[in-house]
Amino acid sequence: MFQRRLAIFDLDNTILDGDSDFGFINYLIEERLLPDSYLETNKRYMEAYLNGTLQMEDWGKFSLAFYEGKRLAEIQITMEHFFKKVFEPMINIFALKRIHQHHENNDFLLLATATNEIIASFASKRLGFDDFIATKIIKTPEDLYTNQIQFPPAFKEGKLKLVQQWIDHNAWKGNESYFYSDSINDLPLLDYVTHPFATNPDDKLREVAQDKDWEIIDFPRI
Repeated sequence: MFQRRLAIFDLDNTILDGDSDFGFINYLIEERLLPDSYLETNKRYMEAYLNGTLQMEDWGKFSLAFYEGKRLAEIQITMEHFFKKVFEPMINIFALKRIHQHHENNDFLLLATATNEIIASFASKRLGFDDFIATKIIKTPEDLYTNQIQFPPAFKEGKLKLVQQWIDHNAWKGNESYFYSDSINDLPLLDYVTHPFATNPDDKLREVAQDKDWEIIDFPRI
């Protein structure tokens, strides 16, 4: 399909100063669209993600509660309000500048995130990506979202697998690829690309990046 360089970016804590799934659930709680009891559970799941122990099936049942039984049109307005109030202020302008540099170099921009496909779709459009990979949500025959994720999720080895499937499907022929991520969970994909960038890395990824002599980028947070 093309021979351009492939520039892949993680979303949460890489482009964003924070986590979009975590932020969306907290936003829904603030708007009284989810009960207050979700607050502590959301924190526990966030800790599990950061520790690399998150069970994605359980996370799906919890994090997709708002989407269950709805069509995209029913979610659209809430998502637009979330992006304006919460998502926009989370965008790291220095990460955005790096995205724009790849765009100016005519690189193909691919967002690859463990977050669900609905948030990822809005994020990809807002940030100017050419395409995105995310954790897909299973739908009913009536085209209603469920609280079940499709396997593999875009998490750990699953993210690498989905990127490889995307490359095969699009007949990508380029020999250079970049990936920017903050998380040790993305180690499989970082090992796969020709140019890995540990971006605002967690402690575990920073240690690995130093051992492997990968470039480490610490975008300022303002």
